[in-house]
Amino acid sequence: MSRTTIRIDRAPGRARLSLRAGLLVPRTITVGPDHARVALVAAGALLLGGDAVTVDIHVDAGCTLELQDIGGTVAYDADDRLSRWDARITVAEGGTLIWDTCPFVVATGARVHRDTRIELAADAAASLRETLVLGRHGETGGAIRSRTAVTLDRRPLFV
Repeated sequence: MSRTTIRIDRAPGRARLSLRAGLLVPRTITVGPDHARVALVAAGALLLGGDAVTVDIHVDAGCTLELQDIGGTVAYDADDRLSRWDARITVAEGGTLIWDTCPFVVATGARVHRDTRIELAADAAASLRETLVLGRHGETGGAIRSRTAVTLDRRPLFV
């Protein structure tokens, strides 16, 4: 499993941004007193059969984190080997996450499980746009199981 970690915390004068690369490499674009913009770049071809990508994101109270995908992701023909893409997101009180993802393409022959879990505090917000595409040009596409679950103040909001 390859884990990418992105964390923004309040700190005097300037937010503290902690980044850890996995198969996705986070790159700092800007950091301000209570906000940051981070680009996500693939470290290599994604997703190949057997790949397990996990993205852990934490936004501290009163902070804003903007994530930008630099390129879309393609789940390639995996000879029937399962690939995983998991996002674990926590946004604290008064925090905001904005993530406008590029298309996630499931090529013919790919088998993917994709799971997104978002935990929002009472006054937190998250804006995510995900586009799932079955197949590249001329393909019918592979198989994907995609699940998104959001809790607000520890109560189910969206599943």
